[in-house]
Amino acid sequence: MGGQGACGGAALAIAIVMLALIATTAPAPLGALEVEMSEPAIERALRLARFPASDADRARFHRNYIVPIGGPTANGVRLESIEIITEFRRMELIAEAHARINDMFGRSSLTAPRRELTPWRGKVYVAAQVSLAGNAIAVPPIRAALDTLPPLGPAEVRDIYSENSVVGAIVAVPFESRAVAQTVRIVTVTTGRSVLGQARIDFRIID
Repeated sequence: MGGQGACGGAALAIAIVMLALIATTAPAPLGALEVEMSEPAIERALRLARFPASDADRARFHRNYIVPIGGPTANGVRLESIEIITEFRRMELIAEAHARINDMFGRSSLTAPRRELTPWRGKVYVAAQVSLAGNAIAVPPIRAALDTLPPLGPAEVRDIYSENSVVGAIVAVPFESRAVAQTVRIVTVTTGRSVLGQARIDFRIID
């Protein structure tokens, strides 16, 4: 397969990217990984998701959780990015969806936000977005590892389509927030024995 013979060799470059803290004026400043989502943390996520916080505030916030890679091609796929979805960010994304329909989500009490967050409690997701390269017609098995931590469950795979054809996929793997902790860890994305890319994630500077 074109571009695959270097798996395990020096020609297969490993993209290593530092997830840096970006200065922001968002009303919900970055802190450290929220291992347990307290009511104040939920309220911060809700504030970021709606007015008076702006789209620019939210874009700056989300950039800190996404690492562009654009690594080498192996087994017919290329790693485009590595994305982290913490419990705090999940709450913000849920609240953004409600803000778009301008409902009363979380405005009078935190009952509804706590309920909608329940399936993701105590979890950090590592998501790898890959694209098909060359003549590949299907996405091979992709593994996203966070150091040597065991995943909490199987990967969630969502194919990406262009018209009626699969052009890539997002592979999201859950890990326990307490195990991840407020520390620095390495995400490694592989297919077969080929490393598609790596990212150094500093969980001390993202919520």
